[in-house]
Amino acid sequence: QQQQQQYQQQGMDTGLHQGMESMEQMHSEAMKEVFDVGNMERAIRVVIGAFALAVGLSWEKAFHASLTVVVDNNEYMGKHYVQAQIAIALINSVIILPPWLKYIVPNAKKTAKQHQAVIEMAEKQASKQVKK
Repeated sequence: QQQQQQYQQQGMDTGLHQGMESMEQMHSEAMKEVFDVGNMERAIRVVIGAFALAVGLSWEKAFHASLTVVVDNNEYMGKHYVQAQIAIALINSVIILPPWLKYIVPNAKKTAKQHQAVIEMAEKQASKQVKK
């Protein structure tokens, strides 16, 4: 019976050792994935997207508040509340949408490599101007 207990103990020790080794291997693989540049870039883009959503909602709230103030303080617009809000929103869109489509959207679609290329080109141009 004592020998049987020793075998069981050795079996438990071996099982525990194998379990620890497999956990260390899983931890090692997980850490490789965590520090993978592709995963980090995706994670950063998710965070940027979340901040962009927060900024967009803040802008929408600010525009809505300003529209309400303008419409409420104008006698004519106050009588035609919905039409005035629509007209002002359209005017804002006509003013804001073209520059946004021309400057913001193309830059937002660039990859990290494309941004780096633009930075390097700007640095080269700056160094050429300094030399003159």
